[in-house]
Amino acid sequence: MANKPLYPHVPKRKEPLFPHTTHPPEEEEAPDDYWNRLLENNPLRVQVGETMGGAEVSWVLEAAGDILRNYHSEYPDPGYITEKVRRIDRESRVREWSRPISTRDQDLINKNIELLCGLPAPTVFHQDLKRVMEAILARRPSDIRGHLEDVKKFLREKKLLNEYDLETVPIPMRATSTS
Repeated sequence: MANKPLYPHVPKRKEPLFPHTTHPPEEEEAPDDYWNRLLENNPLRVQVGETMGGAEVSWVLEAAGDILRNYHSEYPDPGYITEKVRRIDRESRVREWSRPISTRDQDLINKNIELLCGLPAPTVFHQDLKRVMEAILARRPSDIRGHLEDVKKFLREKKLLNEYDLETVPIPMRATSTS
């Protein structure tokens, strides 16, 4: 039973998401197990960002990982998943993603990119969520929102998104200066 693939109906990805990095195929691991083993306590989270930019990346990445972990739980919680989707959406709109970050924080982000390359993405949902994570690490808010829409579409189909909470609670926007 150990040699049986977890997702035999899903073709393997032929190209790495980050082309500059490749990982040899290893025994298949469930995406949530990989996340828990290597990315839940990822380098940026454990070593705490020196700059706000690094800390913000870590905080938003954590929400994407929480979606993955909860989706794979015995009883996925639509309220919890909705809360994390809202966090990612809100932060992609209100955070200053171009804020400078330290060289150390960039090195930690690069380590996270390396780890993310190995995250199994056996289904379209996993591939879309992985793209959200990539966009978070690349600090590209418009890409975060674009890929998040694909994730939300899947979660809606599976009834794992509370539409009322998602649609009726406004997302706060950053105040603009009038001076």
